[in-house]
Amino acid sequence: MGRYDGRLRDKKRTLTDRHGREIPVQPTDDTPMRRFKEAIDMDTFIDAFSEHDKYLSFLGALQSPDYKKKSFMTIAREFNITLHDMQVIYTDYVRHMALLEGLSYTAKKLPTVMKDVANNAANKMVVCGRCDGKKVVEDAAISPKGKPKKIERPCPVCHGAGEVEEGGDKHAIDKVYQTMKLEGTKAPFVAVQQNFNSNTTYDARMEKLLQLTANVAMEDDREEP
Repeated sequence: MGRYDGRLRDKKRTLTDRHGREIPVQPTDDTPMRRFKEAIDMDTFIDAFSEHDKYLSFLGALQSPDYKKKSFMTIAREFNITLHDMQVIYTDYVRHMALLEGLSYTAKKLPTVMKDVANNAANKMVVCGRCDGKKVVEDAAISPKGKPKKIERPCPVCHGAGEVEEGGDKHAIDKVYQTMKLEGTKAPFVAVQQNFNSNTTYDARMEKLLQLTANVAMEDDREEP
């Protein structure tokens, strides 16, 4: 199996491109490359390859009247452009353009998104869960005649307001604190520094003083009462 460089190198007439992919002798029989050409947007393909100077001749041939009768696969074969080259350059270009467009769109929406996050982090009034906004609750009681009845009283949770204050979303609060750099530091507020004297003079004097104290104590023990 030979490597294609503009001519056939073996008698079996089988070829491989620069990236090791088997290719048919006739470029028009290259089904994978034909499928690639049918799937892509040609204007985007031209924009992608136009960013590389070494492919300008290939692009010129694609748009030249002299190559009008030749297939896309044939022109690619003549300029030694592999399917791998096309896939890498085209997909990288499309991915890059999509990322730029996404960043541009995100930048425009970021103020609105941050405003929504801040709103979600703030406390808000919601319907009281005890009275369902009715402002009163009913208690069962017995009338003087022995019949059951219901007695209404102000809701003990909302105190007759019908709504209560609910805390903001914790995840949104964390995001707001991170954005505003209000998170507490893990470093200690007070740093305790210990300095150790490398001079041994003080230690020698202390050791001598302790030795003298011990000698005096031992002499006191030897004295008779």
